Amino acid sequence: MKKSISKKQFEIAKKKMNDLLAVAAKKGGFVHLTKKENIQLDKYTKIVHAYEELHFIIPLPKALQEIPNSLGNPQ
Repeated sequence: MKKSISKKQFEIAKKKMNDLLAVAAKKGGFVHLTKKENIQLDKYTKIVHAYEELHFIIPLPKALQEIPNSLGNPQ
């Protein structure tokens, strides 16, 4: 079972992730991040991704939902 991520933890992780992305852009790309910065970016990106998967679900557009039916495939 995954540990629950609070909205506050998400907001903090999102800010830190965006700060590290800005550092990477300023340095000329991800290859110029330090090992510590890469580890932190990976950590915060995983937190943001996990929270967004639970709380920001985007349904398929209706047209795409109908494709399996139009092909004769049950969903």
